[in-house]
Amino acid sequence: MEAGGRGSRAERLAAIAEAAHHLRQEAEGREPSPPPSPPPRPPPPPPPAPGRRRRGPVCPRQRQWLAAFVASLAGACGGMAVQYPVTALPLLQGEGEDAPVWAGVAPWRDALFPTGELQGAQAALVGALLPVGALLGSLPAGALVPSLGLRRPLLALSLLYLVGWAFIFLSGQGRVR
Repeated sequence: MEAGGRGSRAERLAAIAEAAHHLRQEAEGREPSPPPSPPPRPPPPPPPAPGRRRRGPVCPRQRQWLAAFVASLAGACGGMAVQYPVTALPLLQGEGEDAPVWAGVAPWRDALFPTGELQGAQAALVGALLPVGALLGSLPAGALVPSLGLRRPLLALSLLYLVGWAFIFLSGQGRVR
């Protein structure tokens, strides 16, 4: 390092350590000796095989971004689940142009709705099932999170959302426009 020059931080620290070493030896009355050498650096990693490039992630936080995206999808699915009955109820009650839309929705529709269309109380039940289920489901979920963590319940509930939306998507009719 040049006298009066700035140099890198490592050079400055090495110069300070060398000066301290010399001062310590002078204080003890010994002839100054060279300071101990720093430990050797580890060798660099070997180059990749011919024809192959060493590739790292495109984004260093790729897994974190993916996890945040998947977690936000759970919220989006929740919002769509709240909205879907509101838009589907008029069709399920026979008030749309292609109503009733029961073909392909579920094989047990005749047992639940013998007339083939939702009546007033049945429509209210369809609209109220999601909030009631959310209220009742939050109680065991709150007890399971400390023991299972946050990731496992989120993945399990995402699978349930996936199955529910697959049923809606695969129903023969019943598309909400």
